[in-house]
Amino acid sequence: MVIYEDEESLDLFQHAISTAVKNEGGVDMASPEYDLQVVDTAGNKYGYHLWLGENGQSSVLMNTKDTHTIYTISKDYTEALIALVRQ
Repeated sequence: MVIYEDEESLDLFQHAISTAVKNEGGVDMASPEYDLQVVDTAGNKYGYHLWLGENGQSSVLMNTKDTHTIYTISKDYTEALIALVRQ
């Protein structure tokens, strides 16, 4: 388990999540590579599953409270997340 508390990392996660694009249609996903827990300044907790793509690919995000919907994270944010998470 890794805890990210620095502003740069938190900004990256916030932007990647907030700009993710909702995908329509059915969801049939393998087990996630990563589980994220985001805690906001009010102490609210949000859970996500993350399937991190490779460089040049998109990634997939799923809210743990809505496992019937996936969101696509852009290639640019995928590359930044790879640099952060796989370091």
